[in-house]
Amino acid sequence: GPGMTQQVQQQCPDCAGEGKIVKEGVTTKKERKVLEVHIERGSKNGQRVKYDGEADESPGFLPGDIIFVLAQVEHPTFKRKGADLILEKTIT
Repeated sequence: GPGMTQQVQQQCPDCAGEGKIVKEGVTTKKERKVLEVHIERGSKNGQRVKYDGEADESPGFLPGDIIFVLAQVEHPTFKRKGADLILEKTIT
């Protein structure tokens, strides 16, 4: 009657409950790729380096982007001042 709701769950007949639908004849494979990250001189802590279209790919979807976030660590010899590196040394 009015105001009654019914909810039914069933397994998808196309993907058999796996959550992936791949067209016939389309195969996928896992692949490892090494990316070389070029860090420009004067890059700042927290700066992002983006590689467009280098993330996982799936049939029917565009590949995503990979974003590296730079994290500055202290160096025992050099200090940073803005985009410059400072080295204090006593000359005798």
